[in-house]
Amino acid sequence: MGSEEVPQAQLPLPPRLYVARFHHVNGDHAKAREIVRTPVQIALELLSDEDTTNDHQAFAKLLYIFIPLGDKKNTVAA
Repeated sequence: MGSEEVPQAQLPLPPRLYVARFHHVNGDHAKAREIVRTPVQIALELLSDEDTTNDHQAFAKLLYIFIPLGDKKNTVAA
């Protein structure tokens, strides 16, 4: 790893969210939604299971997805 590279674990958001934000800002909302579809599905599965101890993690994941995409309605819900 070069001296200017940041380990993925130290990034504030997963790289795919930066890419989704790029597409969203540039008007390609469909591509942005496609990129975040899997993480949203995973979070919803966590919320749908019987284990309530992981719900906080799922809500946080949704929040981190919706904020960069400017989704105010779902950000408030998360």
